[in-house]
Amino acid sequence: RFPDDFGGGGFAWDDFVWARSVFDTRSVVVTMPGGKDVTCLVPCADMCNHDPHAQLSKPRYSAAQARPCLEFHTLCPIKKGTQVYLNYGALPNEQLLLYYGFTMHNNPYDSVTLEIEPPEDDSLHMVKTLMLSHCGLSSEHILRMQGPLSPRLIAAFRICFLSESDLDLECDPEAGPVSPDNEEMAVEAMVGG
Repeated sequence: RFPDDFGGGGFAWDDFVWARSVFDTRSVVVTMPGGKDVTCLVPCADMCNHDPHAQLSKPRYSAAQARPCLEFHTLCPIKKGTQVYLNYGALPNEQLLLYYGFTMHNNPYDSVTLEIEPPEDDSLHMVKTLMLSHCGLSSEHILRMQGPLSPRLIAAFRICFLSESDLDLECDPEAGPVSPDNEEMAVEAMVGG
């Protein structure tokens, strides 16, 4: 449709990968009028490094001026000569590495996804799988590097380590320990023992 604009030769896969990489690693989220967030390329904004405690707010598009512009508001005083940071978002290291090519030491948003399921060869596999489903517990759990363990994660471990005798007990794995033995096995699994 626009052969003169694009040279008529089309794009190769490598061109697409390059363009997508530029967009993924250089784009910023801008708040538009009405509050909608849009991801776009903003010249010079991509020069700001990331910090979860950034001095600048997320950029906002403003048409209130004589000329429409992007506004960056400071969240605290900035001394002359100090590096200015943007917060790219509450991203774990996995996403920072994938999209921006770096990780942060002691990232407050770092997490890992754990897949917790009863072993296939467990004689109670089907019962435990049904209990997980009945309790609304999926097999995927996000473990945050900072902060307490999720009660739902703990409940999933308790269910995965239920014994035949535990099934006879009136208990709620989400409310608290099922039995001393079950709790010991669940805790050992959680701490890697």
